[in-house]
Amino acid sequence: MKLEQNDWVKDAVIERRLPSTIYIEISEREPIAIWQYNQKLSLIDIDSHVIHTDNIKKFVDLIHVVGA
Repeated sequence: MKLEQNDWVKDAVIERRLPSTIYIEISEREPIAIWQYNQKLSLIDIDSHVIHTDNIKKFVDLIHVVGA
């Protein structure tokens, strides 16, 4: 599902509720750290999933981890 291809989406559930409603539930990934690897900064969540963002400055209060 295309929704789940977004780095910020952890899980998405889409249900059709008859007669005329579509229900969408989205669980968002929560960044816990800024990861520095190969001179590049990324966000990671509790499962070490990389969350890409263009605005890393917004998360400067998170802990920084460096390395593989």
